[in-house]
Amino acid sequence: MSPPGSGPSVFNWLQTAGNVSQHEMYRTFNCGVGMIIALPAAEADKAIAPAE
Repeated sequence: MSPPGSGPSVFNWLQTAGNVSQHEMYRTFNCGVGMIIALPAAEADKAIAPAE
């Protein structure tokens, strides 16, 4: 997997100010990388329930 593009600038500041490694930044903050789950509308409640 190739690295994503640059995210919000606040992550650059956090990494520099906190002396945080790139690996730790992605592990802890996800650095603005989102997720999408595609499923039939009828299954939405069942998919969301475990996250609540």
